[in-house]
Amino acid sequence: MSSDPKISGKPLAAVAAVFFVVSLNLVGAWILKQAAGYPTLSVIAIFFIGLVIAVNIGRFLLWGWMHRRIDLSKSYPLTAMFFPLVALLSVFDGEYIAPVQWFGIGLITLGVVWFSLFVEDRSA
Repeated sequence: MSSDPKISGKPLAAVAAVFFVVSLNLVGAWILKQAAGYPTLSVIAIFFIGLVIAVNIGRFLLWGWMHRRIDLSKSYPLTAMFFPLVALLSVFDGEYIAPVQWFGIGLITLGVVWFSLFVEDRSA
């Protein structure tokens, strides 16, 4: 048994931890999109690809650290935060998101908040 403190009883801490890891996934995707604008073997493209590899290694290690502190049944559903964050990144990048898409994103976000704050942990 690990001596690491669990944060699964602290829903806001769990949300923040998963939010950070999911954000790293988006950062990696955004960097790859930037790299796509350069010739394949250019120094800048290779730098971006190396940066994405580093970000993904960090994300992988953080997931492992996080899963020692948050039950998988809590942390994995919280990864649905990816959907509203992708939409925000898309808008930042100049893409259009239709109102019906925003509605769906709102439902997902509401479900994630509801799940993380109000679903009772019965594992104790």
